[in-house]
Amino acid sequence: MYDPDYYDSNVGCPITSIRDINKRLDLVETFIKDSHLLADVIHHLRQTHDSQRLVQRFSLGRGDSDDLLSLARTIREAEKILARLREQGHPSLDHLIARIVIPEKLCEKIEAAIDEEGLAKKQMLEDLETAELGKVVRRVEGRETDEEKKTRKPEDLREDVWIMKKSASPTLRRLHDTLHQLQLDKEALQTRLVDELGAKSLVLRWGPALGHYVHVNSRDSKLLADAQHAKPISASKSTRSYQMPDWTYLGTRIDQTKLQIRIEESRYFSRIRLLVIHNLLLLRRNARVLDELDVATAFATLAKEQKWTRPVLNVGTAHRIVGGRHPIVESGLMERGQMFVRNDCYVGGGTDDGGKRLWVITGYFISISKTNLSPNMGGKSTFLRQNAVISILAQVGSYVPAEHAEIGIIDQVFSRVGSADNLYQSQSTFMLEMLETATILRQATHRSFVIMDEVGRGTTPLDGIAIAFACLHHLYYKNKSRTLFATHFHEVAHMISAWPKAGNLCTDVSEGEDGTFHFLHVVKEGINVKSQALKVANLAGLPPETLRIAQQTLDYLEGNAQPMIHPGDEFLNSFVKEDTQPPVIDDFVEAHRVEEEKIEDLHEVIDIEDEEEEESGALGPTPNLYLRVLSDTEMRKMDKVQAQQEKNAERERKKVEREALKAEKEREKAEKKLRDMVAKMPSVEVSQSAEG
Repeated sequence: MYDPDYYDSNVGCPITSIRDINKRLDLVETFIKDSHLLADVIHHLRQTHDSQRLVQRFSLGRGDSDDLLSLARTIREAEKILARLREQGHPSLDHLIARIVIPEKLCEKIEAAIDEEGLAKKQMLEDLETAELGKVVRRVEGRETDEEKKTRKPEDLREDVWIMKKSASPTLRRLHDTLHQLQLDKEALQTRLVDELGAKSLVLRWGPALGHYVHVNSRDSKLLADAQHAKPISASKSTRSYQMPDWTYLGTRIDQTKLQIRIEESRYFSRIRLLVIHNLLLLRRNARVLDELDVATAFATLAKEQKWTRPVLNVGTAHRIVGGRHPIVESGLMERGQMFVRNDCYVGGGTDDGGKRLWVITGYFISISKTNLSPNMGGKSTFLRQNAVISILAQVGSYVPAEHAEIGIIDQVFSRVGSADNLYQSQSTFMLEMLETATILRQATHRSFVIMDEVGRGTTPLDGIAIAFACLHHLYYKNKSRTLFATHFHEVAHMISAWPKAGNLCTDVSEGEDGTFHFLHVVKEGINVKSQALKVANLAGLPPETLRIAQQTLDYLEGNAQPMIHPGDEFLNSFVKEDTQPPVIDDFVEAHRVEEEKIEDLHEVIDIEDEEEEESGALGPTPNLYLRVLSDTEMRKMDKVQAQQEKNAERERKKVEREALKAEKEREKAEKKLRDMVAKMPSVEVSQSAEG
């Protein structure tokens, strides 16, 4: 049984009432302690159906006999669950027991009316009809196999299936008795005709085209031809069909009785459907109790299998999680025979965290990929998410994956993790990141729990550092939320060191003397200023030459060395003579600096001479003035060239427009000519004749 509305309104929206949360936790604890009760309730829940959906179908007038039967089974299983809960008698079950009311009369009405065997037979016949339709299609298309031709059923064979029991109502009982008597009369009539006419192959049948007719083979057809009231209506190579008044009258009575039975079934079904609608509120309340039991038993099963613990909720604003784990990551690691490294989380101003309500976490992280790398590389992002998951599970009413969890009630959980874009609405990855960040900064309160991962990574390093620090400043001084902020900008970690209620956490690696390393996944206080990106790139399989250049470039940027340009770079090698060694980056920088100094010196000389010329009032061309006039002349030439290019482009555009307009007119002319030709064509009348 699964009701998406209940999961959306409860599991999807955790509650903030400590009393209601503890009620749910008490229920989960009861099932954990009593394994037999847990197994029995799960067994009965598996036999139930989604009552909310069934009731909704009936309220919209769409419920059928299968839905009625499913509803009756659910009521009976709810009755068994109620008896089992009463037998247990635990105080945590009292509020559920008090809310379950069994609609006994409705269930009895359904069970007394619906024929389960008839329903099963109806479904089987519907499947057979579907298969027969496929055979008919193959027969019409001429693809019928020899086996299908041998097993072809006569079209006049009908089998009546009743979904209501004969004893459902007095009217149905009387009509079924009448039908039974008419069936006996049919057998007696067939026996009498066989005896009177001597036609042993005589059979009374019905068909949609012929109605009620007498069917005989060609050998016995002479016997019916001499009969007084036999009227031939159809013939084939081996069979003949006749119409006889006695069978026509009796068959009509049988059909009328069957029609009356179906009308009575429909009428009685409508009465039961109305009774279901009258019990609408009661059935929905019972369905909600079953949903709560379904969730509680699932939480209890998970807690027992994964060894989760019961959280403690209070009215404070602090997190105290000992040995926390991420349930999904842990499950993935266990499948590969690996262990999840547990971490503690103290945030929100408690005594264990030194009064810190904001932590900046530095280190290295890589997300889950298809490689054989661990899905929890440095553990930074996993640490953020696992604490958010634990908080949500606690306020849903579930046990949590931790050794101990004490959580102050949270009003909202805000998350800014991962990266995505929305190109359809012209929103880049960085724009979406900023939109999510803006929502957090505007809506988070002192009771909110905020996790933010790599804010500012979608822009330049300096801009990213500025944005990251500004967000931390707002969260610390304005929102005052419990915050876990992961970043690679270790400068930000140093910038908040003066804030008394903010601290730094980091993840680290263990390196061997031979250059090997592994991630410890342990979160500890401190700042990690070194990334292990090149080592992970090596694990991912980057070419050795690429890794060597990356290491040289990193050393240069850190001020430890000067990286050489790779000899295979054609662009950079174009600046290098064949008889010289490839220059370092500094050579290009120095050459560029010298050229800039020469240009600046030239401008200074020109400016000084201009000033002297203005003071002396000298006229006539000077070398410097000549240079200036030459420059203006070149500018005028460039303007003329650009204007000519624009004129040429405008001329081409107008030419294309004229050609497109001309093509459009020719197309319209051709369409008009075609319509005129069609209008002049003589009309043709086609008549069809069908054989009945």
